[in-house]
Amino acid sequence: WGGRRATPDGAPAWNPAFDVTPARLVTAWISERGVEKPPFPA
Repeated sequence: WGGRRATPDGAPAWNPAFDVTPARLVTAWISERGVEKPPFPA
């Protein structure tokens, strides 16, 4: 959002910074460059 506020001050929200998925469940990475399958780069 480019540093712009999207909600009013004091609005209740729960916004976790990240989601942790167990590595055994990850079968591919998807990005703007395409689909990366194992072995994943370090």
